[in-house]
Order: sequence, then structure tokens, then C-alpha cells
Amino acid sequence: MTRRQWFAFGIVVFVALLLRGLALYDLAAQGPDKLIEEDSITYEGPAKALLAHGRFAQDPNHPDIPMFKRTPGYPAFIAAAYAVFGENRVAVLVLQIVIASGTVAATYFLSRRIWGHSAGMATAAFVAIDSNQIYYSAVLLSEALFTFFVTLMCLGTVYCILERERQIRWATILGLALALATLVRPLSYYLLFFILIGFLLIRKTIFADWRKLVASFLLIIIPFAVMVGGWQLRNKEVVGSYTYTGMAGYQMLFYKAVPALMLAEDISEQEAHNKINARLPILSGLSPAAEMEARMKLGISIIFAHPIDYMRVAASGAVRFIAGPGESAILRMMGLDYREAGPLNDIRNQSLAVFAEKWITGNWPVLVVVTGALLFLLLQYVSAGIAVAHEISKPTVSPVIHLFLGCIFVYFLVLSSGIETYSRFRVPVAPVLMVYAGHGVILAGIWFGRRWRKVW
Repeated sequence: MTRRQWFAFGIVVFVALLLRGLALYDLAAQGPDKLIEEDSITYEGPAKALLAHGRFAQDPNHPDIPMFKRTPGYPAFIAAAYAVFGENRVAVLVLQIVIASGTVAATYFLSRRIWGHSAGMATAAFVAIDSNQIYYSAVLLSEALFTFFVTLMCLGTVYCILERERQIRWATILGLALALATLVRPLSYYLLFFILIGFLLIRKTIFADWRKLVASFLLIIIPFAVMVGGWQLRNKEVVGSYTYTGMAGYQMLFYKAVPALMLAEDISEQEAHNKINARLPILSGLSPAAEMEARMKLGISIIFAHPIDYMRVAASGAVRFIAGPGESAILRMMGLDYREAGPLNDIRNQSLAVFAEKWITGNWPVLVVVTGALLFLLLQYVSAGIAVAHEISKPTVSPVIHLFLGCIFVYFLVLSSGIETYSRFRVPVAPVLMVYAGHGVILAGIWFGRRWRKVW
């Protein structure tokens, strides 16, 4: 990289850090409750328990109830910050926005390796100004940390494929990033198997000999086995199950099976819950593992009984995953309750006259911001489409790269889609979309530049 390129790169990362810092300042000024969401306590409680009792428990007041629903990565991060700075959420979030700015840097190097400096700068700019990326770096949730490690894992994989002379180094980064991502959130748990199978299928294309293949596999597997496998051994010792997280049973039953049952029998959510509770065994007195297994078993049985309705639930979640513009993030940073104030919700549920009176004449700044978010998301998809179309017609990089990045996006889409899905669920994999969007913007700029010169 030239000095000018380093300077431009530094400016984009600085802007990302500044925007995230301003978001944190704004949310903190609104009140300490704005720095957390409902899920935050389920991370902070175990962090405090770790500091107070030296083990992961539900919270410091219940040291004998082991943490099972959450994985240890994010609580450990909070505990480390609290150990150094005291129980100060702002201090945790300052560290978090620095890491989130690292995601901007990682996406630059990812896009730059594939398409060059200009595409890297455009990609980094997309990530730097994205409202979801900004908001979730400034609240006490695991998205920022998880997104950083997922992006680093993608970077390691792409470099491992393209940089044959440095494959061992990049396989090490890939293995560490994947293990750390899975410690933070369990969503990436199955990526290990897909990556290893993929490498095995294309081994002759990317590995010079079997020794590099074996060494790379070991460097990917060992960190995962030690960190993730170690936590599973802890769960077996503490709660009696090798299951990685107890949240799996809860999500299967209440986020996937209950909505399918509601559609299948045309009943309300409360009626569905009543039917579920009638079929569940008595949970009081059961171990956390037995409770999780009971919920998982019932959830799977309901889904198998109503597969079409479950697919409808998943499809609606997939639409929100893809098309959610991040309205909630913007409105919360503006100090509004997005569940009541959102114009996207109102336009679906109110008449045009009522909507116009409320938003066009009464609250037009919010409408402008939310419309901007929609246009920004549309720009990402259109630009990404341009990049994909160009690669199909004039390939510039190995199709293995596109297959890998596309599979990563689809993996998160499939596993995240459910009744609870909204734009937050796209945050960890949004940088992958922006890698293509950045390249597409540069291609569009080149095309328009040529057309402009022809006209003049």
C-alpha cells in the first residue's frame, strides 16, 4: 500500500470510530437504560458472577445456577473490562466500538485482496456508515464482537485460498477467529464442518501438497476443539449435557415451533403457548440439560407435524433478514420507541391520510431518516448485484471465493430466519454483502464516468 492509500484507509477507520463514539455518547446521554436491551442482562449477569465467584453462573445472586443458555465469550469480555475499569458499561462499550472499527479495517483488507484498493475503500465506507453496525457497537450486546470475529474468519479463509505461500499463517487466523466467534455466539458452530468439507473438496486447487492440507486442518480444528470443545466438556460436568448451549431448546420451541403451530391451527400466540405448556413435562426440578432436551424434543415434533407452516415462518423471517433496513437502530439513536413510532410499521397498518398527517406533516425528519436507511440498503443490494453480474460475465477472481462468501451469507440467512428475525440478525454477515456492494459501486462509477466523458 502507498502512503496515500494508508492515509485514506486511516480516514475511513477514524470516521467509523467517530460515528460509533458519537452514537455511544448520544445513547448514554439519553440514559443508562439506553445502553442495554432485553438480552443484555443475560450477558452481564454471568460476567458479574464470574468476577464475584470465579465461575459462570446465571448471575452473582444465584452462584449455584450455572450459565447454560449463553456461551462464555461475551460474558468473559464484559468481565475482563469490569475487572480493569470497574462495573462501568460505558468502558465496555468504548472497547467494543474500537473492536467494531476493527471490523471496518478487516472488510477493507478482505475486499482489497479480491478487487483492489478502490473496492476496499468503498466497502469500508459502507460498513463505517451503516446504522446497524453503528448502533450495535454502542449497546451491550454481542453483535459487534461476533461480527468482528466472523469478518476475520472470512478474511482468513479468503487469504488462505489465495495466498498459498502464507497458508499456514492464514489458517491459524481462520481457526482462531472461528473458535472465538463461536465462543461469543453459537450461530457459527456448524461453520467448522462446512469449511473443512469445502477445503477437502477443493484441496487440489488450493493446497500445494498433503502436508499443507493436514497442517491447515489441524490449525483450524485445534483452537475450535480446545475452546468450543472445552466449553462442551464444562457443560457436561456442570449440567450433564455436551450440548453447546441451552438456548437451542428454547429457540426451537418458542421461536420456531410456536409460530408454526399458530399458523397451522389459526390460533393466537397465547393459545399456542397454552397448548405447548399442556404438552410439556413438568420442568420444575429438572436439570437445565433435561429442561432443554424436553423443549427441543417437543419443538422438533411440532415442526415435523407442520413442516409447511414452519417453512412459511422461516420464509417470512428470511424476508425480514434480507430487507429489514435497520429502522429500529436509527429510531433508538434518535430516542424514539421503534415499536410504536416506526413509519415502516405505520405504513402497513394505517390509512394513507393518517400516515401522511403523522409522518409527512407531523414528524417528517424521522421519515426522511428511515427512507434514507431504505435507500441505503437498496444501494447495497443493487451494487452487490452489479458486482455479481460483472463477475459472471468477466471473472476476476477464483469462483471458489464467491462460492465461499455466498455460502456464508446463506448459512446465516437460513439459521437466523424465524419469527423473531429482524435487521439485527443480518449484522454479523452484512460485511459480506458490503464487500460486493463496494465493488459494485466502483464498477458503476467507472461506467458512469465513461458515459459522461463520451457525452462531453
